[in-house]
Amino acid sequence: MERAPRQKLPITQKATHYRVHYLALERHLALVYRLRGFSVLRATGAGPGLYPEYLVREAVPVDSQQEAAQIRRGCHSHDLGLILTMLCADGYIPAGACVIDTERPRSPLDAYKLLLQHTLDPLHPDCVALKERHRKNQFFNKQARIVDRSLMEWLKKQNEEPHRGL
Repeated sequence: MERAPRQKLPITQKATHYRVHYLALERHLALVYRLRGFSVLRATGAGPGLYPEYLVREAVPVDSQQEAAQIRRGCHSHDLGLILTMLCADGYIPAGACVIDTERPRSPLDAYKLLLQHTLDPLHPDCVALKERHRKNQFFNKQARIVDRSLMEWLKKQNEEPHRGL
């Protein structure tokens, strides 16, 4: 029986370690091992902003083979180290130090405001692209227009005021 190609978990590879976001890991575990409702934050005991690190081995230890088989059948476990080792043994992630990114994802509006702080231009291609990605989000569009208007008024005010020398 031929196996379907493995779906890779999106990770950021570094020289000494790699990083995976907890939400991507939760989605991947639901897809691969049917672990729906699994909470990486609860399993790690970490809160947002903490970055737990796990040493992922290439093979599941002999004394954990039975628990690994149960997890593969969809039984829940809170042993994240074992689950990560299983992902490695099954070919989804590499062996090595795995850092779990526990930062909460930014809202589109927060991402847009941060982008505007750097560009100071609502017509900058990155700003336009972000607004285009979220064009169906009415709340975002309304708030983005308010932020754009406020920024333009502030920039106009800055240009009108004479600059004071030190």
